[in-house]
Amino acid sequence: MKPEKTGKSRKLFIAAIVALCLLAATAEVILITGASKKKKQQNTPTETPTQTAQKPTATPTEPADPKTQVYTVWRMTKQYCPDPSGKEMLYREWEYADYGLLATERLYDPYSGKPITTTTIYSADLTTSRTREYSTDGDLMSTTQRYYDETGRLMREVVEQTGTDGTVTYATDWTYLDDGRVAKEERYLGANNDVLDYRISYTYDEMGRKVTYQMDTASDIHEKIHYVYDSDGNLIREETILPDGSVGSFVSREFTNGRLVRENQYQNAETLLWYNEYEYDSEGRISRRYYSDEPQGDRKYTFWRDYFYDKAGRKIGERGYNIDSPNEDGLIDAYSCIYDENGCKVKEFYTDAYGTETVERYEYIQITVPYRNLTDEEKEQFGIE
Repeated sequence: MKPEKTGKSRKLFIAAIVALCLLAATAEVILITGASKKKKQQNTPTETPTQTAQKPTATPTEPADPKTQVYTVWRMTKQYCPDPSGKEMLYREWEYADYGLLATERLYDPYSGKPITTTTIYSADLTTSRTREYSTDGDLMSTTQRYYDETGRLMREVVEQTGTDGTVTYATDWTYLDDGRVAKEERYLGANNDVLDYRISYTYDEMGRKVTYQMDTASDIHEKIHYVYDSDGNLIREETILPDGSVGSFVSREFTNGRLVRENQYQNAETLLWYNEYEYDSEGRISRRYYSDEPQGDRKYTFWRDYFYDKAGRKIGERGYNIDSPNEDGLIDAYSCIYDENGCKVKEFYTDAYGTETVERYEYIQITVPYRNLTDEEKEQFGIE
């Protein structure tokens, strides 16, 4: 939990900048959903980066089906971060075709200012897309062909990566249950995509909750996790299953009135590695998290973090503390953000233990998006699945 030391070399600096900027995009993991597997034959897209499908229309009936409607959303178009001198630079930008389809993404090198450019084109019926990634010198680095079903669920992805050692090709297939949950993900290597790299499979209980996750390689079971729920549906245990069927490491969770109050990471049944404890405000939001990576030692906690919210319930700040901090009050980092009148996060501020502040800024555009092109966060915003 201690802050990382700042490197002096150019390579470490770039890594730090990338890590900092990616921190702004952190999001919760959400289960992927889909429909039963149906292989699609290739429908070659027209080579026009701005080509999109005919504008979808929706005339909702009563009650309206959310999947037939279109939604007005704000999508990020630019992200600004500090350059090596601390001056603001354009770090990443996005361009969209109609209805939320991502057409171009540029990731700028903090030294040269040149972008790694990714472009995507789509077939007229949106059942295929082709993405190409170019280096800062304009050389093609990879091509990704994706195939979708009629509802927009990803069925197959074929990637060709070009490097100094030639071109590497791999393909990934997804299989879905009838109710839309992912049943299997398989990745194949080789020129003919016929050499199994890995296979991920899921099982669910009668309530639709994930019960097992298993990752197999061509030779063995690489990882298997078992999920346990209480009578209220809370996930109370995640167990790593060893090859002999016994339980290895696991995470246990404790809930009070539906709220997570403690989670523990065990190396095995006898050895506790770390734990978190949570406190909540009067609105049921997490207000403080305690952490200890010395559960067997004399110190109950080694780290704690406070969370702050605005009147709309949005998180607008965090402050982290560590008993080993160089500061008298224990502060090791602070975070705050600003939203505009549209509810978009337009600025974020990060301060380290030594008082160095880093600012990131964002710009957005308002666009109309059909259901199939909504992000998970946008679906949650509209209260739809």
